[in-house]
Amino acid sequence: MTLGDGILSSTVLILSAVAVWRATTNKKWKLIGKITAVIFALFATLGVAWYAYVQYEDRPQDLRQLADVKLGMTPVEVTLALGQPNNKDEIAATGTDHRPQKDAELPV
Repeated sequence: MTLGDGILSSTVLILSAVAVWRATTNKKWKLIGKITAVIFALFATLGVAWYAYVQYEDRPQDLRQLADVKLGMTPVEVTLALGQPNNKDEIAATGTDHRPQKDAELPV
């Protein structure tokens, strides 16, 4: 606890003691109960609103762009945005297609 925290805590404690003493001498406990209930309801409402906001902000978002490539771009626009690919097409280079065929039987 820092010095500022200590001063703030002691001030709140002293003011609370003075408020209780004044309420006891004036017998205003009903008013204090109402004020406490309103403050509690206010903090509860703010807490629920904050929780709802955090949950709303953490929702999944639609992916509209990835690495400067947006949905709906043509292949030319993608090439202009990212540059030429640095890998070669292995299937075209070797002339063989090693991908599984749709009608091929799988080994058991």
